[in-house]
Amino acid sequence: MGCWYTPKNKSSDLGLSGNDMEAIRSQFLKVVQQDFMELMDEDCLEFVQLCALLGSFYLYHGRPRSSFSILGAATKTAQAMDLHRDSETRRTFEDIEERKRVWWTVFATITYGRPLSINDRDCNVQAPSEILENVHF
Repeated sequence: MGCWYTPKNKSSDLGLSGNDMEAIRSQFLKVVQQDFMELMDEDCLEFVQLCALLGSFYLYHGRPRSSFSILGAATKTAQAMDLHRDSETRRTFEDIEERKRVWWTVFATITYGRPLSINDRDCNVQAPSEILENVHF
């Protein structure tokens, strides 16, 4: 999705014309949409992350109805996975932090202004730790 935000004047730095960059952007979006359909059958962090990214992308690119449907799927899947709750399950520190970050990313989407499907009273997960970012996050 980052390709979508590459300034047109920078595409020539990559050896691409504006039309080439547009074709790449469209192709990348198609791949993301295909992955969305494949991941939909799984309750996994990757699906929730994809929903948050794709929903935000659609919102800022003129497709608000699609955005809110997909963000709703992110919220419901995250809640089904209990991302909104502190877990008693034994997990690594990295797994716990990733789950927290994914949850709070989904939670932040309520600022987009649609009816909430998150009740604050149901959430007891702590904010992520303030650690240096690395490839795992």
